[in-house]
Amino acid sequence: MFLVFICLSTQVIAEDAKTLVQEAKDYLKYKPATSLQILVDNKTIIETSAPQTKVDAYVTGLWAALYQDNNDVADHYASLLVKYSQADAFEQNLYPILAGMVSTLRKNEAYKDAEMFAVCMVASHYYLLQRKYSNSGVS
Repeated sequence: MFLVFICLSTQVIAEDAKTLVQEAKDYLKYKPATSLQILVDNKTIIETSAPQTKVDAYVTGLWAALYQDNNDVADHYASLLVKYSQADAFEQNLYPILAGMVSTLRKNEAYKDAEMFAVCMVASHYYLLQRKYSNSGVS
């Protein structure tokens, strides 16, 4: 009985985290401060969620911080994202992650690093397109 309760609680927390991240995404473009506040207020729930949900939350936090010109918070979310660079969720969000990192580096006047990330962004985009079409059988 106790094991069933733990499993159900874990599933509820996972769904809550996904819902919270989606709510933060919904506010991202027109109320980035609200988006960040949702992520900060629910940090514990997000940190206990699946890697996909964490990466989604961190990408949302990165862009919300960039929209507000808050470099310290953008740096924080960028460093959290780097921890998940081997996760499938990272690859699925590769373009917005790299674009966010380019923006963060440029705002911090790290122009050479920003240029390197921009090259990676273009190369990864090309790689993902190539992989997509080679897997789909389209020539």
